[in-house]
Amino acid sequence: MNPTGCCERPQNGGERVGGQNAWLHRTREFAGWIIPGTLLALMPKCPLCLAAYVAMGTGLTISCSSAHLLLCMLTTLGIGTLAWGGLQHLRGYGRKRPTHNP
Repeated sequence: MNPTGCCERPQNGGERVGGQNAWLHRTREFAGWIIPGTLLALMPKCPLCLAAYVAMGTGLTISCSSAHLLLCMLTTLGIGTLAWGGLQHLRGYGRKRPTHNP
């Protein structure tokens, strides 16, 4: 049971008046688009280059077949994340925000 009345709830859909929650939400949404896009843009296109990058970054070597599998998984993850974000954006685009009528 909620002890506050309906008039005491925030009128902006649960976000604080100062906008801190809105800013955090926008930052997370922006990162959800930028990180997978950057991953796809900067990812090497051949498995041997990916194996070399892994070796330079971590000091560990991986085989060409492992690098190919890693390349396929990273590509699938990046495209899947962008597709999921796009679907969430489209799903929320048509949704109306509730208004508060005093």
